[in-house]
Amino acid sequence: QRIGSATLRLKPLLNDLRSASPSADVLARLSGLARELRKLAQQDPESALAAVHLDFHNVHLLAHPVHRAVLGAVLSPRLSVGEAQLHALMCAALTCDLGMVELFHLEKQKTRLDADQSDEVSRHVERSLALLRRVGVNDSLWLSTVADHHERLDGKGYPNNRVAADISPLAKLLAVLDSYLAMIKPRPWRPAMIPLAAMKELHGLKDTSLAGNLCDALIKELGLYPPGAIVRLTCQEVAVVTRRGKDIHTPAETYSVYEPSGIPRMTPVRRDPSDAKYAVQSALSYAECRSASLIIPRIWTGH
Repeated sequence: QRIGSATLRLKPLLNDLRSASPSADVLARLSGLARELRKLAQQDPESALAAVHLDFHNVHLLAHPVHRAVLGAVLSPRLSVGEAQLHALMCAALTCDLGMVELFHLEKQKTRLDADQSDEVSRHVERSLALLRRVGVNDSLWLSTVADHHERLDGKGYPNNRVAADISPLAKLLAVLDSYLAMIKPRPWRPAMIPLAAMKELHGLKDTSLAGNLCDALIKELGLYPPGAIVRLTCQEVAVVTRRGKDIHTPAETYSVYEPSGIPRMTPVRRDPSDAKYAVQSALSYAECRSASLIIPRIWTGH
């Protein structure tokens, strides 16, 4: 709920950053939002990850930046990211699509972008940088992360076709976070990937397009069935993963939301995946349990 609230609060911040007369405190408010998301992610990473994987209702242009920041905060201890670097990463995650706001109409387009639209999208990086500099952002880490987050190791990214050695380290990390999240969320022209499929896709991009060590770190941190993932158990119940396990192949806890007959449970029931009866059999898409969408939040809220 708190991450959802933060997502809604990002909209007036982005509008303020783009306005002709930005508020004097806009950067302070943005930094405050970044610190709030970091605190939430570190206080309860399991719930924070579930919030990311179960958000299919907020507007992509708002949810995507928040989810990037949350994933960055959850992953940072594994990578020993320093204080200044993490704050720059989270601020960049929240603002790197600032130049996309004026292209919001493309969010609803049901066909892939044509060449002209793709060119316009590729220019959003320069627009974002110009807007950030205009409001007084001079943090080189923040700016370089925004500048390079769509660059790829093989030189096939944009806007400058940089290769591995020339891409800023935080931008390499943001690229991995951004790519994974783009995969697991639906777009008008394609369905969402389940997290397990997205992990396999990331693995295939290691050291060609994306930094292999960072792809590995994300997979190890989330596990193949991260909190919020939908799974079928061996007993044929459908459940939601709520806690990661020590082994990336086995979550520590799930909650059943469908009976084996396919009837939604009014009250989710805790299951232990280490019990063979309740082991994870397969991964499912969120679309396969939409009728339980009002029940799933009860796992965390209790009502």
